[in-house]
Amino acid sequence: MDLKEAINKRRSIRQFKKTPVEKEVIEKLLESAYWAPSLLNSQPWKFTICTGNKRDELASILKSCTIYLDDILKSPHFNESSKEMAIKFFDNLGDAPTAIVVTSPKTQDEFFKRNYLISAGHAIQNFWLSAHEAGIGVCCVTASYWIQDRILKFINEEDSELVIILIIGYPDEIPKTPPRKNKAKWL
Repeated sequence: MDLKEAINKRRSIRQFKKTPVEKEVIEKLLESAYWAPSLLNSQPWKFTICTGNKRDELASILKSCTIYLDDILKSPHFNESSKEMAIKFFDNLGDAPTAIVVTSPKTQDEFFKRNYLISAGHAIQNFWLSAHEAGIGVCCVTASYWIQDRILKFINEEDSELVIILIIGYPDEIPKTPPRKNKAKWL
């Protein structure tokens, strides 16, 4: 698979097989993430991998964030079916066997905070494209921001900033390709 194909065919997976992803496979995906560009080569990301009972404990914590979905539904991008899909997914994280909490250093400096998040985003994209190439599905969980203190405490990273949670596993479904919007502006 070439890079363009990986970019164009990557999808957010919300239903997984219960088959565990091998530790060696996850380590290769993480290696791809570590090669991402970052501000001053700071590499300001940390990946905390949760499997087995720890994955189940994290899933239980994440399930509690569904009470905040009504706040998300106020956005014109979501509707009632989005809420139903989210509640179904959070019931057991689509049966995914692994959850990875991505964090970055906590800082009050807006310049560094923004750049740390952008850098972590680069690492996440590298991870995701490498996962797709390896036949591993990924879904990003952002609804967890309301409960980030609980999540950070659970992974013992209370001095960090929650970036996102990656839910990974072997896909049990491949969603259809949604249309893309051209938002380029040439001056």
